[in-house]
Amino acid sequence: MQNAQLHKQLREVIDFLCHHGSSIRFLSSGIWVDREWDTPKQSTKPMFEIIYLISGQTSIYLNGITHAVKKNDLHLLEISGNSMGGGGHFQMYYLDFSFDIPALSDQFYGCCKRLSVNPECINLAGLESYFLEMHFENIAEQEFRQQKILCSLQDLFICLYRRCAVSSEHSAGHSGRQQFLYDVLNYLEQNYMYPLCLKDISGLVHLNPRYLSRLFKEATGLTIQQYLIRLRIGKAKKLLSATSHSITDIALETGFCDCQHFCKVFKQLEGITPTQYGRSIPSG
Repeated sequence: MQNAQLHKQLREVIDFLCHHGSSIRFLSSGIWVDREWDTPKQSTKPMFEIIYLISGQTSIYLNGITHAVKKNDLHLLEISGNSMGGGGHFQMYYLDFSFDIPALSDQFYGCCKRLSVNPECINLAGLESYFLEMHFENIAEQEFRQQKILCSLQDLFICLYRRCAVSSEHSAGHSGRQQFLYDVLNYLEQNYMYPLCLKDISGLVHLNPRYLSRLFKEATGLTIQQYLIRLRIGKAKKLLSATSHSITDIALETGFCDCQHFCKVFKQLEGITPTQYGRSIPSG
């Protein structure tokens, strides 16, 4: 599947989740490690499963088709019969869900089927945090659990869409550029909470800092520093809406050197202060 086609299909999934997400019922979730399984279909409703392998490799037999799965593979699957799998050493996150309205299940199955024509195309590192957020929220069973998991699921597919967009701007002859962009984006995602400098990032991908800056700007429309700031503010907004941490703690947890600088940048980007943003979140 070409990147442009994958890009289109990911947008289709995102649009569907935005319009019909309130009809989703999240079921089981967790991490599966080095174990085979043979699970009969447990519901008369169509069920869907999204899986992400964080290490190793294995195989999944589903609906008469065997899917070979390797590290960093993400699959969106429809389960209409038994699910079988195992073999090898692996760690795999999974999330199962269904729809209250049968017609929506049929529509989402179309998205799922089109996206899974060549699922090995979705192979990206650094997605673990999305699955952890969904799993922890699922087992906590607090108020607004469904809404929180849906937000994380939408965030996951938006992340896939944006990173696919980065690679779509380059031809197959620029696979090296694609890889360095993935490496930089993954590094920023995993290390945004620490002090970062262009010299260290350029050393990671073995490129001249000025050359790296130019390539990154061409691909994303932002400088590395602009992207990093937006990433940090996005993480801060999540903490403001989901925790009772102090503004100072959130500033430090998201990589800002002090509270004053954090508040200034937050207001520049969001138009309101972190405190005002926190107060605007409905209490659960």
